[in-house]
Amino acid sequence: MLPLFALNEAHIPRLRRTLEEFAETAGMRGLCLLGREGINLTVSGSTEVLARFKERLCDWLQVPDLEFKDSTNDKHPFHVFKVKIKDEIVTIGRVDLVPDSPFNSHLTPAQWHEAIQDPNTIVIDTRNDYEVEIGKFKTATDFKIKEFRDFPRAVAESGIANGQKSSDLLHRRHSL
Repeated sequence: MLPLFALNEAHIPRLRRTLEEFAETAGMRGLCLLGREGINLTVSGSTEVLARFKERLCDWLQVPDLEFKDSTNDKHPFHVFKVKIKDEIVTIGRVDLVPDSPFNSHLTPAQWHEAIQDPNTIVIDTRNDYEVEIGKFKTATDFKIKEFRDFPRAVAESGIANGQKSSDLLHRRHSL
C-alpha cells in the first residue's frame, strides 16, 4: 500500500488506463484501488518489472519519494491485474475525508516511544479484533471493532470525540 494522498478525481480514469496498460504489457499482476483519497496497491512481477513500475508510478503521480514495502514470493500471488475505483479506500463511511498531502507528518520511532511514555497520551488501536488479539501496545485503547468502518461509531461512543478525553496519537493499521 502506498501513502494515501488526494488524487484529482478527473485524473483517476486516465491513471486507471495507464496502470492497466503497464500491467498488461509488463506481465504484472495484482490489485489496485483508486479513489479521491489516494491509491492502495499490491502488485507482483519480476524484479525488473517492479523496479520499472515503481519509477513510472512516481512519475505518474508526480511524487518523487514514494515509500514501497517489498516482499518476495516464488510465484505470483495474483492471477490477474485489476484496478477498482472506489468511493473510499479506507472505508469509514466518510467520503468527505480526503488527505491533503503525500507528505503528512509521521513520528520517528524515537518520537513515538517518547510520546507513549507521556501519561496524557491516549493511544487508540484501530485494527480489527483479530489483529489486536495477535498483539497491541500495552496502553492502547482497543475499541473491539470487527471492521475499520466501525471506528467512527466506536470513537463517538468512547467520549474522545466530544472532548471528554484528549487524543494525542492514533496508532493505525497500515502497510504504507
